[in-house]
Amino acid sequence: MAPFEPRWVSCYGPRRSLAGRMEIRGDMPAAGEVVNRFLMERVPDRDRVGCLGFYRGIPDRLRGEVEQTFADYRGQTEPVRGQFVMEIANEVSVYAEDDFGLFAGAATLVRMTEQSWTVQRGLVCDRPTCDVRGLKLYLPAQDDIEYFKSVVDMLWYYRFNTIMLEVGGAMEYRRHPEINEGWVEYCAEMSEYSGKTNIIQEHTYGWYKNSIHVENGGGRYLEQSAVRDIVAYCRARGLEVIPEVPSLSHCDYLLTRHPELAERADDPYPDTYCPSNPASYQLLFDVLGEILEVFEPAQVNIGHDEYYSILVCDRCRDRAAHEVFAEDVIRIHDFLTERGVATMMWGEKLLSKGGSEVEMYQAWDREHGAYQGRIPATREAIDLVPRDITMLHWYWKHQELEQEYQAAGFPYVFGNFHGSMFPEWPRRIEGGARGAIISNWSSVKEVNLRRNGVLFDIVFASRMFWDPSYGDPERCATMEATFTELSRYHLSRRLEGRTLRPASARHATHLRVRHTTDRRFEYRQFVDGRFIEPESYTLGAYVLEYDRGSPQHLQIVYGDTISTCAADWAPEERCLAEVSGLALPYRDGLSVWYETVLENPDPSREIRSVGITLPANAGWHVEVRSVEFLTVDRPRAGEPRPAQG
Repeated sequence: MAPFEPRWVSCYGPRRSLAGRMEIRGDMPAAGEVVNRFLMERVPDRDRVGCLGFYRGIPDRLRGEVEQTFADYRGQTEPVRGQFVMEIANEVSVYAEDDFGLFAGAATLVRMTEQSWTVQRGLVCDRPTCDVRGLKLYLPAQDDIEYFKSVVDMLWYYRFNTIMLEVGGAMEYRRHPEINEGWVEYCAEMSEYSGKTNIIQEHTYGWYKNSIHVENGGGRYLEQSAVRDIVAYCRARGLEVIPEVPSLSHCDYLLTRHPELAERADDPYPDTYCPSNPASYQLLFDVLGEILEVFEPAQVNIGHDEYYSILVCDRCRDRAAHEVFAEDVIRIHDFLTERGVATMMWGEKLLSKGGSEVEMYQAWDREHGAYQGRIPATREAIDLVPRDITMLHWYWKHQELEQEYQAAGFPYVFGNFHGSMFPEWPRRIEGGARGAIISNWSSVKEVNLRRNGVLFDIVFASRMFWDPSYGDPERCATMEATFTELSRYHLSRRLEGRTLRPASARHATHLRVRHTTDRRFEYRQFVDGRFIEPESYTLGAYVLEYDRGSPQHLQIVYGDTISTCAADWAPEERCLAEVSGLALPYRDGLSVWYETVLENPDPSREIRSVGITLPANAGWHVEVRSVEFLTVDRPRAGEPRPAQG
């Protein structure tokens, strides 16, 4: 099985073109409309196969045909959310037991046909390795909604079925507009300069704080109508939408205008409410109520991670920490259960590692920082909270901790997931994990998701989620396949269905450049108030001289189209992941090179030369291996599309 392709395929006979818009039949027209959206953008409305059906349930006669055609399909009796059978005859028909399978079948059809938009008669089947295949994002800023929707399209294309959206202060609250007012003011103050949040969190106060989420909503908030539109867009692409509502911890958005509810009265930026104060729940449940009205979710993530300010106030001081924690979880769980909504939470405070007693030191530096006191243990709460809560397990580097969830009977999902760094995936999924959710703790912008490695993680994980042959020995090969696949996907979207072919300097619309640099920056993610400052990463520029007029400069930015020649060729090397999509990393001997396609800013003029300029006394080099001139082309319907790479 090739990476990213369906597991069972048996097709034969002449190829037949798809129509530009197909008639949709069956039980799930929304799945077909997503296919039509891709077809209408790329295929003329012509030729023979014009019907697409989506049907819940797999007919017995088709089950028999599948088992007869694919011997290794027999025995696949354990249901998984997303499995499907596609029958290609006079119409293309997708059958599945759940809606996730119908949407996965729709995405598979697009993937199989987008090189030529043709099909052959036969059967196609696939089933994922796990139930939950997700991504966690903040709510986008108003100006980033269109890009957010393109990410949702990407999740559909790679057959994910879950998106988790942190709400916090980034959605309009009609019952408590003061929350939004306080949120905007708070974010503006915390965004004064890149890294200010780190100063507040680690170098200012004598207690632990973490993750000031000022990028959520772009530091502002969306009206409820905009959030409803976002949720509808996600559901129309087969995604379960899980709102994340930080509670108990990470509650700065609630407390900017309600400091009277804070656990620490002396904290000018409180992030933890008092769980012994009934007024805390009056406010929280008002907020939760509005979120339920807007999202209409099946489950809610209630947060509870990184809970550090424990038993500080007079109301809580003489209580047991694990009982306070469990009581808070139970109250919120019961509120949701009464409304038919399931509960999810970040679960590390219930584990022997994340929930043990901690001694605090300034700047989290046990060796050099001043002692600040202790955080009491909460781990015993694991015996008190309801067993139907799904735990997000982000301490997955400690494999032994999964046994604690298993022994207590909790369903769990791997959170903050980096598939390229995750060991023993098949064994751990078979051991009981329901799946995994990738996280982006930053703005919903292309440059942030790419440089944080999230786009790479989506494609890498898609193989883990669907290919049962994946295992640790395939990590490096999957990394290389991910580079190629993400480069192809990104370029095809940039070109909007067109392809590239060689051209003269007179007709070049694009340039393909292969280059590398001996400069290296320490890799860091842009999260928690650390912003991308492109000028800090600009190495120089390509200078395009034309037959007339002024030259044009194309900036060479580290982490965008180029990275270090000395990168480790390994899945853990995040400087490779951050450029993936805009650049295609490849090896030559001991060096790593980066192939990228740049747009000619003025294709109306003939390019006479391509040079390079670096700052004076740069201290680094940019080596260029080749520059090719290209132009866009659109093949006729039914013709195979040449590979973009």
